[in-house]
Amino acid sequence: MEAPHRPFGVNPTDLAAELEARRASHRAQVDLLNARLAEAARRAAQLRQRQSALAAERAALDEEVQQILAAFEQAGSELEARRQEAADRHGRELADRQAALAAVQHERDTWVALEQQIAEGVLAAVEPFLQLQAYLREREGGGT
Repeated sequence: MEAPHRPFGVNPTDLAAELEARRASHRAQVDLLNARLAEAARRAAQLRQRQSALAAERAALDEEVQQILAAFEQAGSELEARRQEAADRHGRELADRQAALAAVQHERDTWVALEQQIAEGVLAAVEPFLQLQAYLREREGGGT
């Protein structure tokens, strides 16, 4: 009996072994990328929580300033001096909070970009496997 036709001198057993090795490698890559994605998602959740806390703190500061302004309208020149002091402090604190908020937003955007890169990496890791699988299916379908 004649051996099955082997185009390009490729042994089907070798192809199956290579396919299994690639599957294992791809599984390991996908597991690693999934772990990184989970870490990125966890960090993004932390950053969103911190952003919410900073926004609440900013709202509290805004409310405090509004209360101080209402009290200053009722008093005279002494209250005007205190209002200016509170406004200056609020301006500094607001600038600090806005800088912190901008840093958190930048870090969140960085994590989102990392998540996107990880997703693209997963796709890139799986694509050769899918191409090889399609090729093998085509070969099985065409060879019968």
